Amino acid sequence: MVNENTDSKFDDKFSLEIQKKFISLLIFDKNWAVLNGFDIIKPECFENNLLKNICAWIHHYYQKYKALPTQAIITEQAQEYVNKHSLGLETFLLYKDMIAEIFTRDDNDNTTYYKDRVVIFARQAAWKQALAKGTEVLAYGNYEEALNAFKKVLAVGSETDLGIDFSKLPSEDFLDMLMETYDPKGMIKTGLPGWDRALGGGFAKDNLHIIAAPPGGGKSRTMAFLAKNMLKDRKRVVYITLEISELETITNINTSATGISQYDMVKPEVRNEFLQKITAFKQMYGKDLFVKFYKPATVTADTIHNYIQRLIQERTEELGYEWKPDVIFIDYLDKLLPTQKLKGSIYEDVGSVADDCKNLAITFNCPVITGSQLGRFGWNVSGADVVTMDSIAESAKKVHLAHSMTTINMNVSEKEAHRARLYLAKSRTGISGAVIWCGEYDLGRIIIAETEPWDPKTLQSTSAVTIKDVTRK
Repeated sequence: MVNENTDSKFDDKFSLEIQKKFISLLIFDKNWAVLNGFDIIKPECFENNLLKNICAWIHHYYQKYKALPTQAIITEQAQEYVNKHSLGLETFLLYKDMIAEIFTRDDNDNTTYYKDRVVIFARQAAWKQALAKGTEVLAYGNYEEALNAFKKVLAVGSETDLGIDFSKLPSEDFLDMLMETYDPKGMIKTGLPGWDRALGGGFAKDNLHIIAAPPGGGKSRTMAFLAKNMLKDRKRVVYITLEISELETITNINTSATGISQYDMVKPEVRNEFLQKITAFKQMYGKDLFVKFYKPATVTADTIHNYIQRLIQERTEELGYEWKPDVIFIDYLDKLLPTQKLKGSIYEDVGSVADDCKNLAITFNCPVITGSQLGRFGWNVSGADVVTMDSIAESAKKVHLAHSMTTINMNVSEKEAHRARLYLAKSRTGISGAVIWCGEYDLGRIIIAETEPWDPKTLQSTSAVTIKDVTRK
């Protein structure tokens, strides 16, 4: 009988702990696993029998169901295997512990590093097998078979996706692919009809969407308003905050859900009303919201990726069916570090973060909605002015990568009157240059409602307060 606990390793670079991380990649990055991972990480790569079998079970499950197995499913496979081969409780416990380690994700894991290293690992395993095969067939003079064995080594980790052969792509399949991302019915709605129309139906999946405003301009509260509306639309929301605390973020969403300001909700005479409203809201939608705080400028999009993968895994285990976010909020982009080494160029570094956020959208097949600061040029809006793409802070590259960019515009009198103009500075599928007139833009109660247009210049002239735009000539 084969010893299930064989702890062979090729060299110190690929210890048992690292090999476990390689198998974890198949579980925690479905897109990569489907595109490349299953072609690279195969059971025959592993000399340790525990890892070999666990990897095989993951492969078999995906081939059968086109879904990734949960920890419970693989543990059940281990139990059946141990019972079938009469290996005993001690062996099952070894399997159980190793499966638990593979299905546990550390936020500090560098997935890019492991993806690079696993190709070397798989090639090394294939090379060892090719040497054994080549020696065997050469003894019989079968040079062609030996050569083919060595060619397989070079193919490990090579590009397997050759793209779309236009001549072979059925037009109906093309339409299905197009509708998957750009069908207005499948886009994530804002809750404001005019904003949805300007976006081309809502926030498109697989894409980055930016909401830009000056400091204190309402980015976080507008995103809280959107999160509340999306929850009411039965969407699963993951809200990453890098500026305000988890408590403040929950407060904003609670305020938007109840229409009761933070100032009022703590008043004794309002307490019962708030509790009744928020209890009803939580019972209906609470299970679909997760809020996570990270200290600003300490984490990258990889950290967020790992957190969401772990959240997906745990929620799927808990619910018994696949759970994934429908939308990801990041409050906000400018507070993240790039996954790549800092280059010292604001244009490149901030742009790299936008690229990382777009990759998150692609990985999880949902929109990523983030806030971004406006440059000083956009801080002082007067009259009917709106902030365009050229006023984005620090890096225009993030605007280039975004699918849409909406700016929040209020001159001083509009701010006093709780009015705002949302300006769609960019929209690839909608109407760039559209204005959404929000005659009710109450950030205290986080209530936003569209109304008929007004004349911003006339409104400003009625105010005793004026604003001097020193940035314009």
